Amino acid sequence: MEIHSCVRRRIDEIQALLDKAATAPNIVTPKWIGRPQSWAFASSRWEAESQAGRAALVDPGRLSKYAVMYARMHDLLEEMTLEQTDWAKLRTLEHVRRLEPSSTFELNATLQDARYRDWRLALVTSQLLDMANSLQLHAMKNATPESPSVCLPHHHPPSRSGAGERLAIRRTLRSEHPSGCVTPRVRCARRRAPTCSPRAVRCADRRRWH
Repeated sequence: MEIHSCVRRRIDEIQALLDKAATAPNIVTPKWIGRPQSWAFASSRWEAESQAGRAALVDPGRLSKYAVMYARMHDLLEEMTLEQTDWAKLRTLEHVRRLEPSSTFELNATLQDARYRDWRLALVTSQLLDMANSLQLHAMKNATPESPSVCLPHHHPPSRSGAGERLAIRRTLRSEHPSGCVTPRVRCARRRAPTCSPRAVRCADRRRWH
């Protein structure tokens, strides 16, 4: 299962819940909403090299592409921050049993915002991948630990401890993919942006990238 598909599925599940609440305010409280993955970018070296004047030694055409890539990564960081805020609001569904019309409207607005951000992040990341491939850049592992919690079933909450969550995630992935390997969603590139290979495969058993 691609993690991007997990996000889209969770959005659809929440949408169905909100649609039903429009006519039946009493809801079946989801036990787990989760969140999309958020990644860090190693842009400090680029900034240091630029300030030191070393960037001027790079071919102008290549330098221009680097600048565009880092500008887009900055945009991605801002989008990811806003996305996490959307999902924090959506997780309030884990604690309510009834939705009044005003609450349903507000959560619908938040959900549409989350849907748009998911689409935009996937689009920009795909563009970054194309640019990285054209520059023949090599992949680097992202320092941020992975946590595809959004792939967990909404009716089965994992342990709140990090170890419990990781174990539950691995069990869920293995149950749907006996081979233990799943392809990442397009936005997985954020873990190694701008150089994540679109053919990368994450193996739940080995917990490493190929």
